Amino acid sequence: MGWFSSSKEPPSNESDPLHDLTPELRDFLEKESPVKYETSAPPFPSTSPEPTQTPSETPSSPSVPPQSLFKDGRYADLWATYKPLREIEDSCKSDQDRIFDVLDAYKARKSNIARIALENCSIQHSAISECFTSGGWKKRMTMCRAENKAFERCYVMQNRFLRALGYLSSYNHPAALDEDIQMHADKLYQRMLEQEKAIEAAKEAGEPIPSFPPLITKSDMPAARSKPHTPYLKASPPPLPSADESAAASDSTPEESNLEIGDKKGITLTDEARKELQERLKNETQLAKEVAERAVQAEVESDDEVRDQVNELRSLQKQGRKERREKGEASVGDIISGWLGW
Repeated sequence: MGWFSSSKEPPSNESDPLHDLTPELRDFLEKESPVKYETSAPPFPSTSPEPTQTPSETPSSPSVPPQSLFKDGRYADLWATYKPLREIEDSCKSDQDRIFDVLDAYKARKSNIARIALENCSIQHSAISECFTSGGWKKRMTMCRAENKAFERCYVMQNRFLRALGYLSSYNHPAALDEDIQMHADKLYQRMLEQEKAIEAAKEAGEPIPSFPPLITKSDMPAARSKPHTPYLKASPPPLPSADESAAASDSTPEESNLEIGDKKGITLTDEARKELQERLKNETQLAKEVAERAVQAEVESDDEVRDQVNELRSLQKQGRKERREKGEASVGDIISGWLGW
């Protein structure tokens, strides 16, 4: 019988799936089966030690650009020449388009202040809606005057705080810094309300009026104090300090907060503008006047920054036209601008 003869054969390799079959059956399967099984024994491991790679022989991993989705270096040659869409669009813009970008960005930030102030006054706004829907008849007869007054004051003061903290600054703010300015403005507004309540309580009790550190100092306005830039004039703004840090800075440097409009950075107001500002703030509290003065100062600074950016872009535009004329590559627009003295 075939299976008796197979028992006399030496055992084959355990890795061979056909080692328990007879030679006749194995030959039949090898002829009929499309799958060929390798029965060769694995090679013996080499006794010679493997050569160790020195640090110089170690293949250097390709540098992976930050935009790549594959951190193992795949398609690194393709990502090496990658440019974001914004950079491509900026490189294709004309000098006049870049000037318009600066002006449009400033106008957009100016219009966004109203939206940000409304977000910070959402509680006061909801109080008005609740007053009209479920308020008493006395409040409805007065058209919720107290709630409307609180909302109006919150909106005006939040607008001033945002301007004073440099939200109008013309350089390209990151979204995180915009949120910090918004939250910091709300913290300062709540602190102002607490200080006004303490002053009113002291007046009613006949006690001396408590003194508080200034609400806004230089450390609270990093956005307005940084060097402005456009996407074509790069710079990075510093982080905004917290409310506790600004209070500590106010306690340590009180003289920095006693700024008058027109005393710093060459910012001056005409007599008519100064008189109009004083007339507008005559019914405000001392704390509100201080914030309003800082807001006007920051707005004048922002206007000056935009003017400086436009002048710098125009000087770069003029220098580019001059270089093209010297190289003999002047366009028709360069020739016409030369005739006009631009």
